[in-house]
Amino acid sequence: MSDDLVTTEIDIAGANCPFCFNETLDRLRAEPGVVDAHASMNGQCLRIAHSGLPTGALVDLVRRHLHGVERSSAETVMVEVDAHEAALHCTHRHHE
Repeated sequence: MSDDLVTTEIDIAGANCPFCFNETLDRLRAEPGVVDAHASMNGQCLRIAHSGLPTGALVDLVRRHLHGVERSSAETVMVEVDAHEAALHCTHRHHE
């Protein structure tokens, strides 16, 4: 593993759309420089191992692709998620 590997945790409070959630993870994993990405909708956090990428670019990618859904009257509407870097100490059971 590279010496310049960084782990960034992003708070994704409000993310409850499974389609956007999975698409966002796929896009992060495809991003050059991303080594690994795991997330939990229940834990409302995302952990990214990356090298050579500014954290802001990762947060921007998450903000562009990750949404929540809410009921408004009789409609379901997409809402923005205020994704931001945070020290969450995410734990994801991805090694089982």
